[in-house]
Amino acid sequence: MKISKLIPNWALNNKTNLYIFSGIEQIAKCENGVWYIKIERCDKQGHCCKNVSENWAHGRGEGGNCLHLKQDANEMLCDLGVKRPFSCCKGEGNESICNIKWERVE
Repeated sequence: MKISKLIPNWALNNKTNLYIFSGIEQIAKCENGVWYIKIERCDKQGHCCKNVSENWAHGRGEGGNCLHLKQDANEMLCDLGVKRPFSCCKGEGNESICNIKWERVE
């Protein structure tokens, strides 16, 4: 994979993390100079948005879930859609409940 050929040289350093998205979904990232690609997508069960802290920046609804977490058929989705905060789009879920998987790119 030749992602780094598309990135300006000034952005390729170990001090800057890089994130590549398709819409609002993160599909690749570079952390500390190491590239990763997403090999397993979110199962959309909302695990990372459930039981949030009382001072959750995006609002806490009844039951302790993020105010914007809504049931849509058999999926739990953010009702902000494309206006979902960047921190949520790139956020890593708790490894014990998040199914997203990354593979290191050499």
